[in-house]
Amino acid sequence: MKIVIADGFHEADYIISLFNTKLNDLVVINEDEDVCRYLSSSNDIPVMKGKCTRASDLREAGAENCDIFVALSEDDYKHGTAVSYIIVDGPQGNPNLEDGCGRFRVRHFGVAKEKGTSS
Repeated sequence: MKIVIADGFHEADYIISLFNTKLNDLVVINEDEDVCRYLSSSNDIPVMKGKCTRASDLREAGAENCDIFVALSEDDYKHGTAVSYIIVDGPQGNPNLEDGCGRFRVRHFGVAKEKGTSS
């Protein structure tokens, strides 16, 4: 299963430890270089320095092909932007996601930890 984890620090470290198995393909994105180094060394995985609000970084990470996308930003705007890319632009980045129902294809997602709203 391909899992993308965007932002976060200790939360990301915990989630990585849960899913860091041979059965999962983990992709971790973080814009803080120190956090990238920490997560990479403590979990023995590569971590991509990038922004979860930048479509080019999400494409480079292969986010449109993920089974699970976890956004851990402290900022609800970043959550919404990152998840919106997967929901709205996924088929543009990966034609295999096209299901004939417009540009929306969602399996599981959650948004907005600051305001307490989730989906």
